[in-house]
Parts: sequence; C-alpha cells; structure tokens
Amino acid sequence: EVDEAIDLYDHSLELAPNNVRTLYAKAALLHEGFGQLEEASAILEIILKLDPTHPDALFQLGSLEEDKMNTDSVQKAKELYQKSLAVDPTHLPALVSLGDLFAEQ
Repeated sequence: EVDEAIDLYDHSLELAPNNVRTLYAKAALLHEGFGQLEEASAILEIILKLDPTHPDALFQLGSLEEDKMNTDSVQKAKELYQKSLAVDPTHLPALVSLGDLFAEQ
C-alpha cells in the first residue's frame, strides 16, 4: 500500500510538479515510512524554494536533521524548528521537538 501511495504521488506530481501539498506528503512518507532521508530532504528543499515559510516543511527538515544525531545537525534541527514556530507559533510538533531537544541538553 505504501508503494502504491508513492506511485500516486508521483503521478500527481507529473500533472502538477509544484504542488506543495503533494510534495510534502511524499517527503513525509519517504521519511517516516521508508527512512529515505536523502530523497525526503531533497523534496523538502524543493518545497522551501517554492514556499520558504512552509512550517511543515521546515519542521520535517528539522526532524531529518535531528535523525542524523550529531552536534551540528541537532543545532540545525533547533534552528529549523524555531523557523517553523516563527511562521506558526502553534505548530505543536515543532514545539514538542524543540522542547525535547532543549530538555536533552
């Protein structure tokens, strides 16, 4: 079923390659469903070129950075979560993730 979802997202993107909603859904699935961090990251970067203030893409990219588990990537994750919150102060996943990172220090 997950493979079918990717196929459907790809078909949708053939019709509308700059559809941010579809790009985000595909990136989230690649990250969370398949662990394909590099491909998910590349798609999120495309989204941020189309919409630099997309709070979900900023959050998801932060989550990808956090998954790398090194000092530089954790700092970058914090910055991305903060950018997401600057756009949407009620973005609960960014609030929780940022709080978790600060609690771990």
